[in-house]
Amino acid sequence: LGELLVLNLRGNLIDQIDALTFTPLAKLEELNLGQNRIASVGLSVSSFVGIGDLKILLLDDNLLSVIPSAETFKPIDKLAELYIGTNSLVTVEDGAFKMLSELTLLDLRSSLLPNVSEGTFGGIENLKTLNLADNRFVHVPSSALAVLRRLEELAIGQNHFETVPAHAFRGLPNLKRFELKGSLYLRRIERAAFQTNTNLESIVIESNKALTVLEESTFAGLLYLKHLSLRNNGLERLDEGMLSWNSLRTVDISDNPINCDCYYSKLLQRLQSAARVSYNATGCPHHLPDQWECEYMLEKNKNLISVVVPLVAIVTAIALAFYRFRGLLREYVKNGCKSKAAASVTPAGPTGLPVLPPLGRSELSTVVDYEKPHSEDDYVIRSSNLYHGGVGQPILNGYPLYLQQNPSVYYNKPLPITEL
Repeated sequence: LGELLVLNLRGNLIDQIDALTFTPLAKLEELNLGQNRIASVGLSVSSFVGIGDLKILLLDDNLLSVIPSAETFKPIDKLAELYIGTNSLVTVEDGAFKMLSELTLLDLRSSLLPNVSEGTFGGIENLKTLNLADNRFVHVPSSALAVLRRLEELAIGQNHFETVPAHAFRGLPNLKRFELKGSLYLRRIERAAFQTNTNLESIVIESNKALTVLEESTFAGLLYLKHLSLRNNGLERLDEGMLSWNSLRTVDISDNPINCDCYYSKLLQRLQSAARVSYNATGCPHHLPDQWECEYMLEKNKNLISVVVPLVAIVTAIALAFYRFRGLLREYVKNGCKSKAAASVTPAGPTGLPVLPPLGRSELSTVVDYEKPHSEDDYVIRSSNLYHGGVGQPILNGYPLYLQQNPSVYYNKPLPITEL
């Protein structure tokens, strides 16, 4: 057995690996211990002593609750691939893999991990493939991933985060293949999510039924993108501005509840006219608007926006001005109310009764004028204005004759004139 290169013990009932168990297998390069019953206590610090040339180790689908200690991995420090997913891992401690500096592949899928910290992947900066799918991350672990600058493949589907934020994968300039499948909670991918990952060649975002929004230009700027699959999501709108067309070869946008609008119509026209691109698209049950209809509708929307946006800006500016100077406005209103109240209050005298201000000359003369008695000159006889003809024979038109015969009885009485 000294020449054995591959040992497969998968699917047994092994629950413990004793120290020096594999020492006779000095040339062993691949060891498969998956689908057994190995718990954390079942691994000795010396379990892998003697197989220093080991390149591939499978410990997936066991009963591990924590990652084996760094001392356990120390004898196999040339390990290139470690599969340790499908275990009920409570946490992964900082530096858990620091002894595996040559590790290029790490599989932690289906491990119930709630998160990974910034120091989780410390010491394995040469990692090229990482699978974190089917865990319980509520946020994309951007900080933890940022140390893996040589990472080329990342799978992060079936987690609990709702949004892939802008610059979510910052620090991964060499990322080439990205996969996000089956996330029940994913609703949104923001515009700049992949802005720092300009070397991406393949993006697979599939079977995320709650995913309804891809912001405009989500994949723009990815000049090397060749394969894009958005199949079986909940996407309602897609347009050609989302994609980078430089190197694109295959596109799958089937099985989405797409709105068959002008944006989708232009995307299909672009796909049909791109000779190098093979595509699979969702069909529309009704007529797609043609080019002239779309141009009219888009121009109408632009005109509406050109009116609404300035109006909103003006209203916002007014609101901000009121908010900024609210203190001055409050003081102004308060001082105005105080001035009016002070003007309306009459000061009280010693007896408690209000004291009236002294009258000036103008007011006093007005009062005197109203109180002066009537003189003889204030009375005039207006008979000349009431009759036609001479003074001796006054005639009042339109009145009975008996009044006209002796009008002085009724009309020669002087009338007082008052200055009202």
